[in-house]
Amino acid sequence: MRQLLEILKLAERTLAERGVERPRLEAEHLLAHVLGRSRLDLYLEFDRPLDEPELAPFRELLRKRRQRVPCQYLIGETEFYGLPFAIDERVMVPRPETEHLVEAALERLKGPEAPGEALAYDVGTGSGCVAVAIAHEAPGCRVIASDSSAAALEVARANAERNGVAGRITFLEGDLFEPHARHGVGPADVGAADTGPADMRAADMIVSNPPYVSHDEWDGLPDEVRLYEPREALDGGPDGLAVIRRIVAGCPGHLKPGGWLLLEVGHTQAEAVTQLMAATGALGKTETVRDYGGAERIIIGQKAKGPENDG
Repeated sequence: MRQLLEILKLAERTLAERGVERPRLEAEHLLAHVLGRSRLDLYLEFDRPLDEPELAPFRELLRKRRQRVPCQYLIGETEFYGLPFAIDERVMVPRPETEHLVEAALERLKGPEAPGEALAYDVGTGSGCVAVAIAHEAPGCRVIASDSSAAALEVARANAERNGVAGRITFLEGDLFEPHARHGVGPADVGAADTGPADMRAADMIVSNPPYVSHDEWDGLPDEVRLYEPREALDGGPDGLAVIRRIVAGCPGHLKPGGWLLLEVGHTQAEAVTQLMAATGALGKTETVRDYGGAERIIIGQKAKGPENDG
């Protein structure tokens, strides 16, 4: 009967042979999941012998991981912004880069220009990771999270419940801003929309991690992404900007004066997206946030304030 440490080393080797990044870390995640332990527990039990009923499900997970099924799908969860999220094939896996989107949103929701009882839209919410993180970290903020995928919204709702913020997030099914209009949210320039109930007025902030992979980039994606994650959450059209163009064009009518649009974009798209925002004539003030690799990853535009708010 083999001991736990030996099994981990063998698993690490087999994953490395298939080109899996961080093979030891992933082997630990998979084995901890099978044994119902934490990764720290594994380090305390290296001498523990593993019997066949324990090894069989681990071998099956290794087989699927060798086929490049994402580790997060195999264990059914991941961590984002320090919070636990259920993850499966209905939604894309949250990326560390997207935490910059949350950080930038929270800086404005808690900063000197922060609205008192803020309303944020999360357009294309997917797993709900951005909406849930914002609602969790900014208790005074309500969020309307929309997605065209009913299946993705099931995951997002479950994640909101799991993290105790379901009461402050409204989930809407539909394409981009279409469900907001259908439910009477906005437009921003109608006075009643700015003073009505939180779920019936224009947004103080719009955030989105939209599809932004171009067709030229698609074949170069890792197998984990290209073969298993939902393409509609990733494919941004021929140049990667198809969905971003529609969000930028539609956001002014759903954003309050002085409100912000925050977009995660591809690592080469910052200049193009900044130009799209400027072209609206409503988002004149823009800035960028770099990701961990130094790429301009988050583009932020602020809607011009009305004359009564100037000075």
